[in-house]
Amino acid sequence: MKSKLKSKGLIALWIILILSVNSCRNNEQVINSNYLRVNDTTCIWQGVSYKNLSENISLKLDSVPNDSRCPVGAMCFWQGNAVAAFTFSKGNVKHSFTLNTISAFRTDTILENYYIKLVKLSQPDIYSDKRYTYIATVLISK
Repeated sequence: MKSKLKSKGLIALWIILILSVNSCRNNEQVINSNYLRVNDTTCIWQGVSYKNLSENISLKLDSVPNDSRCPVGAMCFWQGNAVAAFTFSKGNVKHSFTLNTISAFRTDTILENYYIKLVKLSQPDIYSDKRYTYIATVLISK
């Protein structure tokens, strides 16, 4: 009985995690709130600066200078990689850096004692507003 409850709990946890990662593109509140969460994931739309005033930090997805990933719906032999360029600020100190979508390259960094990891980079939607081409799901922890 306990093992069935444990299995159901794990399945529920995975479903919640998957829905939270996939909800970035559908959640318009993400654009409007611009709140950068610490010790949690945040969906960051390209060109929008996200801030956490209590921590005095901000993060912005500046651009995606290289995206060689397989297009949505296509069949490819290699998964490809995308490079996302960010700007992280703590107070008046700014750091520009890049993170990658595959672990063969750098997917995380530590700046100003904050661990920053690129969890996911959504591929552009050809029907989306041009201002918000990419959406990065980023984990920031202290």
